[in-house]
Amino acid sequence: MTLLQYHEQVHVGEDGVMHDNETEAFAAEVGLSNVTDGFVAATPIEHPENALVTVVAPDGTETTLEYGEAAQAEADGLPNMFWMVKSTSKDDSEARFVASAKTLKQGGEYTFKIDVEGDGVVDGTHTLTLPGFQVSNPVYGSTQSTAGFGVEWAQAGSPQDYLYRVAVDKNAYSTHYLNEADAPLDSTALEATPEYFGGTIEPGMFVLALTAEGGGESMMGAELQNYLQTGTTGEKVLFFGTTVKESAIVLFKAGTFCHCEDLFESHACTIEELQADQLCA
Repeated sequence: MTLLQYHEQVHVGEDGVMHDNETEAFAAEVGLSNVTDGFVAATPIEHPENALVTVVAPDGTETTLEYGEAAQAEADGLPNMFWMVKSTSKDDSEARFVASAKTLKQGGEYTFKIDVEGDGVVDGTHTLTLPGFQVSNPVYGSTQSTAGFGVEWAQAGSPQDYLYRVAVDKNAYSTHYLNEADAPLDSTALEATPEYFGGTIEPGMFVLALTAEGGGESMMGAELQNYLQTGTTGEKVLFFGTTVKESAIVLFKAGTFCHCEDLFESHACTIEELQADQLCA
């Protein structure tokens, strides 16, 4: 069971004209397996076409996840960059249910409801908290100081309940992190200092890449642990591998530099413009 969210704000060129490009994606994914004979012998549930899997958002909105070809169509409709936070590997031991949207959802608690037979009886529920990042600095298109700047955001849930990767660099694929990679944080505020950049923050375009993944007890609840230890359970549905993944990418600037390297310029520079700007020499 996975909740996924991706948000990218960049500025791109097309036919010599620069324009904003914002990519948003949200998805909920559930795999249902029959583990009566153990996890090693797991198989998809019988008659998955009858099962009803729904997710309830913090505002009470309820969405039914699709199964089969409809589920694959939901997944295929997500933007390519979305898969930075989600593996596309297929698992033959489960029946896959997917719901997606191209607009972001609010942060908060999402409740999954599983009706295995589709008979109107909810056989199991599980709650996950989506952070719903709200980056307050650096914001898209802002100019930060080369003397250093803060990286700050608001979110639902405690930062101690997620594993983070927070990178500030010239590209979105940097592995140069402000924090200890894949570790919780004490707060949602970090400092990007010159020391972080090797002593100097060189003026230019930068990308903030903020990623969090839920971990801890949500990955394996008490009922599942008991089942693995004893082989018995009073629950019809056990939840395993439940996680939340969220990623935000924000383009911004630091310092003063050649305007022809500024991706927020409205057009591509001519040779004359390059020659006229001393910073472009």
